[in-house]
Amino acid sequence: SHDSVPKCTHAPAGVKANHVVAHGRETWTYTFGARPAVVGEALVPPDVLEQPMVAVTITPTWAAVAKAYVAAAAPRLAAAYPAELPHGDPLQTARAITAWVHHHVQYSGAAVGDDPIAPIDLDAVIKRGTGNAGELAALLVALLRGGGISADVVLVNRGGEHNVDRDVPALTLFEGALVRARIAGADVWIEPTESYEQVGQLPAYDQVRI
Repeated sequence: SHDSVPKCTHAPAGVKANHVVAHGRETWTYTFGARPAVVGEALVPPDVLEQPMVAVTITPTWAAVAKAYVAAAAPRLAAAYPAELPHGDPLQTARAITAWVHHHVQYSGAAVGDDPIAPIDLDAVIKRGTGNAGELAALLVALLRGGGISADVVLVNRGGEHNVDRDVPALTLFEGALVRARIAGADVWIEPTESYEQVGQLPAYDQVRI
């Protein structure tokens, strides 16, 4: 909307914004002016900005990001519940379902952003026996729900080159997809791409992001 003004956060003093609408095109220009030279420093955390930058998003809130991902990738999280899987104790059921997924579907090695975000066909994932991070998480969630366990997909940024900026909602910086199951009144985390991790245990690179 031409009436909305992008919010400029974490900006140094003196930044000036210029807004122009011409010939159907809307342009925002930010002028930083003279800045002191950047002195490089080793081992700087990825969430520390060493020089000015402008980050732009078309998504208004993180809730909108989540809604858009579900609408695009997993509008219907449903899969036939295998007859050999149990119904009963939630923790034992979750363990059996997770083991079933790891046995029948191998991780392709593709992170969330490596493949185009498109509707996930869970039957096709099971049939071909491989899936990316988002597909494995979606399949696990669908089967957990089929076993009577509340579960959701949780996208995670593992802190590589760029951390997620809380003020810039966007989907582009997420690499992993975890599963959060609700068991005995508590959140239980599952890493669907790691077959050696038990239900409720996450690898170190995920633990620091939760």
